[in-house]
Amino acid sequence: MGGDEFLVLLPEVGVSDQAGEVARKLLATMAREPFVLDRQSLPLSFSIGIAFYPDHCATSAELLTHADSALYAAKRAGKNQFAYFNGALASSAVR
Repeated sequence: MGGDEFLVLLPEVGVSDQAGEVARKLLATMAREPFVLDRQSLPLSFSIGIAFYPDHCATSAELLTHADSALYAAKRAGKNQFAYFNGALASSAVR
């Protein structure tokens, strides 16, 4: 999406904890894999925003906006977390 963001579409995942399970696995994988730059191991932080189509939106643009809102909620909650979009605000950040 941007310089430090990417998008994962999960077309077979409905509004359930399945998306949360995928997020937990991604966070666990990133925690195990250090980022190495010039032979120096650097810590990474990884935040995930989750939104569902068509439950949270009517268009792909709204889906991206809502997922981005949830992403920033996860970052505000302390990073290395994920958050679901919930109505007008993103909430439910979980480690």
